[in-house]
This record gives sequence, structure tokens and C-alpha cells, in this order.
Amino acid sequence: MQNRRKPQHHITPADEDSGLFKGELIRVQARLIPDVQRNMRQDLLVRARMGQDQEIIVIFAGRRTRQAAPLLNRLLRLRAVPAQGGLAEADSDAAVLPNLRAEIEGAWRVRFQRDAEGWESRDFQLCAARWRLLEPKVEPSFTGSLPVRG
Repeated sequence: MQNRRKPQHHITPADEDSGLFKGELIRVQARLIPDVQRNMRQDLLVRARMGQDQEIIVIFAGRRTRQAAPLLNRLLRLRAVPAQGGLAEADSDAAVLPNLRAEIEGAWRVRFQRDAEGWESRDFQLCAARWRLLEPKVEPSFTGSLPVRG
């Protein structure tokens, strides 16, 4: 009896990016907060703030998860830094947590969630294609890669 294996489907960068970047690419500046999680697909989810009151989630998905490893290490080291500014009057602890200023090029996604009482809320997520830190003594080049269009 021959040992037959099913052929494995190799996901190309074009396949991956067609699912991640459905909208047009935009460039935003945000403050990345050392509040990091992973979803079921093992994408990296980082909480961030834009301006004074807009909170978003930045998603580093697919092959960009590996490319974001140095950024993840920097964020994890920030967790040990004491918060600045004392008590926050803002509605989020993100106002006083240490953060990394970054410029992110990606595409927006909106996620709707329904709570136990049936109310829907929106989360804004930015799927990151490329990013760079905006701080002194950091190389200003982008990490990540522009989406591959197939």
C-alpha cells in the first residue's frame, strides 16, 4: 500500500494580503501601548491611541507577525516602565501608560460586537502593512512590507 499524502496548499503572500488589505492603504500616527494580545490565528493585536481620545487596535497578521517581533520585544520591555503622569482623568488607562510613537501604513477594518444586553459597539482596527517608530535614535526606515497584489 502506497503512502499518499494530500497536497498542502501553500499560502502565497498575495493570497494572504488579499484577505488582509481589502481597503485602500492609509498612513496614520499612533501611540502603541504595551497591551498586547494574540487572537486565535496568532495575529498580534496591539492597543493604540490616535489623538487624545481615539483608541484603536493595530493588527500585525500573517507573515508580518514575525516581522513585528522586535517591536513586540520593545513593547514588552515598556511594561516594566512605571506609568507617567499619575492618575488619569481620561476614560482609558492608555493616557498614562508608557507608549511608542509610530507611523503605521495599513488598511482599516471595523469590527462590530454585541454585548450580553444586545447593544452593538464598534472597534476600529488597523491592519498594519508597514510601520516605523517615531523616536530619537531609531532608524526611520519602515519594517513590514507593502501588500502584494495578485
